Amino acid sequence: GVIKNYTVLVDYQKLGYEVYALTLLQVDGAHIVEVEENLSREPNVKAVYDITGEYDVAFISAFKSVSELDNFIKRLLKNPYIKRSITSIILRVVKETPHIEAAYTSSSSQV
Repeated sequence: GVIKNYTVLVDYQKLGYEVYALTLLQVDGAHIVEVEENLSREPNVKAVYDITGEYDVAFISAFKSVSELDNFIKRLLKNPYIKRSITSIILRVVKETPHIEAAYTSSSSQV
């Protein structure tokens, strides 16, 4: 069938998670999957992406404070396979949806 499963969108702010971050990682090529799997097991990591370009991995994470984020990134960077990272704090979520529209409609606005 077309439907794989149902999804619940959690409001992490209501659970006390005030800091959201987008992090990009350059990883030693032989260890990309290992790093992605390790990130996937982290409770604060909400999504992990294998990407193309200068960086190899992108992930979204949520924390209760900047201090928690700082501690997480410092712990993460102890991994010898991570060569470089860039972390940006997400200021505002403009759009977040677990699905895409099934088809383009003429009433949709264009970017």
